[in-house]
Amino acid sequence: MKTLVLSSTLAAALAGMPVHAADAPAPRPVAKPSAVMDAMLSTMRELQAADKSKLPMRERLDALAEFHHTPETAQKLKTVFGSERPWTLARLPVSNGRYDYVGTLAPLHYTSEAGENYEWAPLTLKVSLDKASRNMTTNGSWPSLVFDDKNVHVAVRDISLSAKQKRGFGDLWFGASQASIASVQFDVKKDGTKVALEDIRFHGNLVERPKAADLAYGFSIKSITALGEKVDNVKFAMRMTNIDKATMAELKVLGEKANSNAPGSTPEQQLAAMQPVFKSLGKAVIQRGAAWEIDEISAGYKGNTASLKGRVTVEGASDADLANMPALVKKIVARFNIRVPVALVRDITTNVATRQVSAQAKGGPANPQTVAQIAQSMHDIIIGKMVGGGYARIEKDVLVSDIEFRGGVLRINGKEIALPAFNAPRTPPLQARRIESRCVLPDYPESVVRGEQPFELSISFVVKADGTVADVGIVKPSQIPAYDQALLAAMEHCAYMPALIDGKPVQMPTTWHIVSEPGQARP
Repeated sequence: MKTLVLSSTLAAALAGMPVHAADAPAPRPVAKPSAVMDAMLSTMRELQAADKSKLPMRERLDALAEFHHTPETAQKLKTVFGSERPWTLARLPVSNGRYDYVGTLAPLHYTSEAGENYEWAPLTLKVSLDKASRNMTTNGSWPSLVFDDKNVHVAVRDISLSAKQKRGFGDLWFGASQASIASVQFDVKKDGTKVALEDIRFHGNLVERPKAADLAYGFSIKSITALGEKVDNVKFAMRMTNIDKATMAELKVLGEKANSNAPGSTPEQQLAAMQPVFKSLGKAVIQRGAAWEIDEISAGYKGNTASLKGRVTVEGASDADLANMPALVKKIVARFNIRVPVALVRDITTNVATRQVSAQAKGGPANPQTVAQIAQSMHDIIIGKMVGGGYARIEKDVLVSDIEFRGGVLRINGKEIALPAFNAPRTPPLQARRIESRCVLPDYPESVVRGEQPFELSISFVVKADGTVADVGIVKPSQIPAYDQALLAAMEHCAYMPALIDGKPVQMPTTWHIVSEPGQARP
């Protein structure tokens, strides 16, 4: 695995970073994360910062087994789990030259002050390494995970994962991995909407070749049920072939560096900081002729299946084309085959017609004859436009479309389709983001925290390209002048992830409108 095994598993359930947009347009501050989310995010940040990715995996796991959280994070975990270290990692006695580890995350039963309920069963993860830490197998299970609040109930059942990998070029992990989820249930309490997903499976396989690698990945869902309808056998399977290994290794190193140097940065900013490597990857794609293969995208409805297959590659491009998007687009060669049974179109139009007639009957029974007439009319219009317009042909009661894009020209079943003029858009700027750990703001007065006194303040400042703050001033003062001045003084010492334009840090003026909420300790 590419990252610390236990922390990677926990991270899969988490999202978001502790940063704030410098010029967020919303007049109200972003809600603070729940105690559970805050504790888990703090845990992940500390584990990520402590991980020494250059060491052999066995040494990394041994270090993790002895790891202790900071007092602040330990207290957060104790509040939620009742323990300052609810996870464990232990190395078992060496057997047959294998070094085996078992990691666990304690069960959780927690209700927040806002009425959010979190409940999950113990998570178990087993890792087995050879003596050189170059071959690794992983197996994990999480029987249940449930979240419930006043708006929604979410239940996830029987999560499992397994992987068999070998460390290769550039310390990349090659091999196959699988994961499955028995079921996911979403219940929206306001309107009674229910969505159920059954038998979800993920797979991935990174195969090492002498100078390149091939990556296969995908997922499948046995059934999706929502609003009384059911879609089954959803499949998504793709491959990327002939990927340059050296560039992959460079991406790995820069990704680890970005995580360690800027733990408060957003995914967008980390992505922008790695743009030079993506350009190298683009050059490698051009030189090696890498291809993106769509083996299957399909879904079934009432016994009929629609599918798409295709291939995308770049032909005849040069490094100079990477800086000229219109020229690069003309070097893209893409071919797709789409197949939709006519019976599937009929089933969908019948369903739509039934809903329309039922709505007109104000909940009463839909007249079958009316439904049939409307459905047939819709069916004929769709088929007529697709076939008559040359966008599809019928083969054995299946609508077939062969799509080709080459030399900047799009053709469907041989018919050229006019495209709008292409003008490469300027990359929108990424706004500056405040790094919480390096921007300690003063607490609100108690009267503001209790909600007895409203607080509203607007300030302006400049975030320089190096992330420092300058020219802090008041645009609209609050009713508490002393707090206004304390906030300005604190802002002068804050650190930000600078704004980015085309991937480059730039100086950016901004305005921050602050409105307090009862119970909120600080901006």
